[in-house]
This record gives sequence, C-alpha cells and structure tokens, in this order.
Amino acid sequence: MIFLLCVNTMCSQNSLLLKVIRCNDSLRDDAIGFSKTILYRNDAVFHIDSSSTSNKYYENIPGGKYKVKYQTFFSSEMSSEISIPDKKADWPFFKINLCIDIINPSIYKKSQNLFFAKIKNGEKILIKYSYAGCFNSGVDSITILKNKDKLYLLHNNRRRKIKQKELTYLTDFEIEMRNLLPVNFFSTGNSRNTITYNGETFSFDEPSGFWSGYDYLKKRLKLR
Repeated sequence: MIFLLCVNTMCSQNSLLLKVIRCNDSLRDDAIGFSKTILYRNDAVFHIDSSSTSNKYYENIPGGKYKVKYQTFFSSEMSSEISIPDKKADWPFFKINLCIDIINPSIYKKSQNLFFAKIKNGEKILIKYSYAGCFNSGVDSITILKNKDKLYLLHNNRRRKIKQKELTYLTDFEIEMRNLLPVNFFSTGNSRNTITYNGETFSFDEPSGFWSGYDYLKKRLKLR
C-alpha cells in the first residue's frame, strides 16, 4: 500500500504555467497592468495570485480540471480551462496563455451610443494622441469624415476611403477606450488618448507601455 501510494504521488507531479501576454502584439513580451489570477481546481479555489509577475508557475500539482479567471485591461473578466492528468506528462509543464489585451465579446454586445455608430454626413470624428516623456514628446491624430454615406480617413494630409474592415478596427478602438480600467501604476512617460465627436470628448490617460491602443490602431490601419 505504501509503495503504491508513493508511485501514485510521483505520477501526479505535473506543473502549470500561467503566462500573462499581449496577444495583439507578439513583439512585446511585457504585460504591465492587471495580472491578478484566480486558479480553480475542480470548481474550488486552488490559488489566488495578486502579484505583478507575468509568469505564474505552479509545481507538483495534482491532476484535475483547472480553470483560471483573470482581468484584462478592460472592464471584463476572462477565463480559460485545462485538464491535467494524474499521470506525469512527457513534457515539462502545462501552459495557459492569458491574453490581457483582448476584450470580452460580451462587451461588444453592451456597447451603445458609439461615435462611429452615430456619425452622419458632414460630420467628423477626431482621434488624437499626445505623449510626453523624459526624452521626447509629440502629437498625432486621425480624422474620420463622412460624406455621401461614405467614410474617409485623414492622416498626415493624406485622405483615403475607409473599408468595412477598417471601420471595425476604429470601432474596436472606441470600445476599448470606453472600457479601460483605471491605471494603478506610474511611469516617467505618459500619453493621452482622446476621441471627439460633435463637441463630446472621451479621453484616457495612460503611462508608457500600458494599453498602447493608438499604436495598435495605426498598425491595423497601416498608417505611418
């Protein structure tokens, strides 16, 4: 009995890595911001981690059905599941990537009165980005115009018609901005994002290296 117990214990020595990552930007390996995770095993709380580390490693965990709940940059909770066997696996550890910059699909359904849904002919939407740090500062902007039921984008004195896919990118940007959670840390560099329509302005201030939504929007729109 003792021998069998030892064997079973040895067989269950698997490890699990929870890695907080930016799924929208594979070139960045930092995930500054909201990194609290709640790990469940068989529907019971197994461990709560409130540290700011991007890698949360659990050694020698028993087999079972694991679920992790975590908070993204936005006012939404995400979850992911994995089943870990009792028997020791051939690979070093099991892994779950936690996308901290992905918005919960349920938020899209709740989003109402968006500027990009209300814009009419002859109107415009201004997206402005300003930043300041120890060594540089600057301002950039994107203007969206509507004329004869068609949308146009103006950036650096260049104008082009907006495709349906690009309108989705712009709408995503507005939804993300409206759902960003307050930042709980400071940085030597800071930036401000604003979006203005018909005299109404919505803004979000962020430390350098946090959301970076404007940079990601420009990348999706292929703007320089």
